[in-house]
Amino acid sequence: MRTPLFFSRTRRQLDKWQIILLVDESGSMLSSVIHAAVTAACLWGLRRPKTHLCIFDTEVVDLTDRVTDPVEVLMKVQLGGGTDIGRAVTYAAGLVENPRALDEAWRRLGFKSRTAMIRKAIEAMLG
Repeated sequence: MRTPLFFSRTRRQLDKWQIILLVDESGSMLSSVIHAAVTAACLWGLRRPKTHLCIFDTEVVDLTDRVTDPVEVLMKVQLGGGTDIGRAVTYAAGLVENPRALDEAWRRLGFKSRTAMIRKAIEAMLG
């Protein structure tokens, strides 16, 4: 049986994308850890696009290569400490394999630059 054309086009499109999950493990996130675990589990099961899982407080720990079950990992995380969202976002930006696709996505969301998007995201998170 021939491979459907729509599948090959979809696959090529998904190869351009990545999902980078940044999970805040600071003390204030206790009520959100279950939501983060469920979200991570849903996205982790996808074969494409490539998914990264990082936890952070004042430091960033990339768990991507060590995770088979994100729920198990996130439920074992010891919450506490401060939050350095800037460090986490900077780390995630370094994981981006296709900056052009990211820039295009940001433009579609109405942002003129990566810097503007990152600044707005950080401001929203900090209140």
